[in-house]
Amino acid sequence: MRLRLILCVLALAVLAMPATADEVDDLLLDLKYGSPDVREKAALALGEIGDPRAVDPLIEILNPDRLKIGLSTGSPSNVFEAAIIALGRIGDPRSVEPLCVVLSIRVHPNDQRMAAWALGEIGDPRAVDPLIEYLEGDRGWYMPQPWGISTEGHAANYTGPQAIIALVKIGDPRAVDPLIGILNREYSSDGKRITVPKVIAANALGAIGDPKAVDALIGVLSDRDAAVRSNASWALGEIGDARATEPLLYVASSDWDPEVREVASQALEKLGAKPIPIEDNMTGLILDLKHGTPEARSIACLILADEAGRDDPRTIDLLIDALKDPYPIVREYAARGLGIIGDQKAVDPLMVALSDRNDLVRNAAARALGQIGDPRAVGPLCEVSPVTPGAIVALGEIGGDRATNHVMDYIRSFRYYSDEYPGDRRTLQYVLPAIEALGKTGDTKTVDALSEILTWRDPVIRVAAVKALGNTDNAAAIEPLTYVASRDESEMVREAAAEALENIQAE
Repeated sequence: MRLRLILCVLALAVLAMPATADEVDDLLLDLKYGSPDVREKAALALGEIGDPRAVDPLIEILNPDRLKIGLSTGSPSNVFEAAIIALGRIGDPRSVEPLCVVLSIRVHPNDQRMAAWALGEIGDPRAVDPLIEYLEGDRGWYMPQPWGISTEGHAANYTGPQAIIALVKIGDPRAVDPLIGILNREYSSDGKRITVPKVIAANALGAIGDPKAVDALIGVLSDRDAAVRSNASWALGEIGDARATEPLLYVASSDWDPEVREVASQALEKLGAKPIPIEDNMTGLILDLKHGTPEARSIACLILADEAGRDDPRTIDLLIDALKDPYPIVREYAARGLGIIGDQKAVDPLMVALSDRNDLVRNAAARALGQIGDPRAVGPLCEVSPVTPGAIVALGEIGGDRATNHVMDYIRSFRYYSDEYPGDRRTLQYVLPAIEALGKTGDTKTVDALSEILTWRDPVIRVAAVKALGNTDNAAAIEPLTYVASRDESEMVREAAAEALENIQAE
C-alpha cells in the first residue's frame, strides 16, 4: 500500500514538470517581448516560481554593463524593479554582482533599496562591502517595508534601510564598524534631529551580537531619545557582555521612561542581574554623570556643586571630566558648578574651556574663572573677551592693573556710540555687567575708572557707575559720589549716589 502511494506521488510529479516548464517558457517570452505591464508581471511570476533559467534574462533587464558607463538600460522602471525583486526571490549567486552595480550607481533610490533587499535575501558575503559603501554614502534612510529584526516590538514605530537588514542577514562581522559609526553620528533634517539611524544601528548590532559594539551601545544609553535608549538596552542584552551590567542597572532604576526601564530590566535578566535601588545620593549623582541623559548630567553637575557633593573630594574631578562632555549643556553646567565651588584645581581646565566651540560654555567658563579669582586667568580672559562677554565680567571680578585696564578699554570702546544713542539696549547689555564687575575689586585705580564713567551722557550708565562705586567700600569714592549726589542733572542718578554714599559711610 505504502509503495503504491509513493509511486502515485512520483507519477504526479512527473506529470507536473512539463506544465511548469511550459509555464516558465511562456513567462520568459512575455519577459522578452511583452508590453511593460506584461513584462512586470512575468518577472514577478518568475521570481515566485524560482526557476534558475530566469536568472540571465532578468539580469539582462538590469544590464549592468550599460549602468556602469552611465547609460539607461532601456527597461521601464516598473520592469526594472520587478526584475530586482525576482532575482532576490530566486536567490541565485549569479545575481550578486549585477545587484551590486545597481546599488552603487545613482539610479532611482527605490531601485537601490530593493537591490539592497535582494542582496540580503541572497546572503552572499560578496555584497558586504558594496552595502557598507552604500550606507556610508547617507543614501535613503527610510523604507516602506517594516523593520523586522526585533521580536520585542520596541522598534515597531520605525522603518529602516534595507542595506542594514541585508547586512544583518548576511551576518558578516565587517558590518560592525560601519554600524558603530552610524550609532555615533548625529543626523538631522531641516534643523530637526533624526534618531532613526541610531535606533536601527543599535537593533542591528544587537542582532549581529558582536561584543565590539558594547562600548558604543553603552554610550547611547544616555541619548535624549527614548527609542535609542530602548534599542541600545535590548542590544546589550542580546550581546550578553558583563560590561553592560552597571549602565543597564542605572537605566533600569533611573530612566524617566517606563518602557525603557522595562527593556533594560529584561536585558539585565539575560545578563543574570536584577535592578537595584540606588540609595546613596552621591552614588546616584555619579551614575547620573556616567550614564544619564544630557539633562540628567547637567542637573547632577549643579547638585554636586551646591549640595550633595560640595564637600566630597571626588566632586572636582567629576566636574572637570564633565567639561569634556559631548553635550554643550553639560559642559556649561560643569563650568558653573566649578565656579560655585571655587577650587584652584579647576583653573587650568576652565582656561581650556574658554576655547570651547559653544558660546554658553565659554561664558560659563569665564564667569567661573572670575568667581575663583586666580590672576593666572587674566591673560586668557583678555584674549577671548572680544567674543565672550562673560570674560569682561570675570576680569572685573579678578581685578589688578592689567584686568582693570582691559575692562576700561572695553567699556570706553562703547562711549561714542552710547553718547550718540543713549539708552541703546545692545550697548547697555555689554557695558552694564562690566561696570558692575569693576565695582567688586575696590582698589583706588578702579575708583578712578568708575569716576570717569560718571561723565557719560546716558543716565542709566551713570547709575551703574554710581552703584559700582558704592560697592567698592573705598573712601576714595566719597568725593565723586558727593559731587554727583548734589549736582547731576538726573534725579535718578542723584538718588543712587546718595544711597551709595550711605553704604560707604556705613562701612
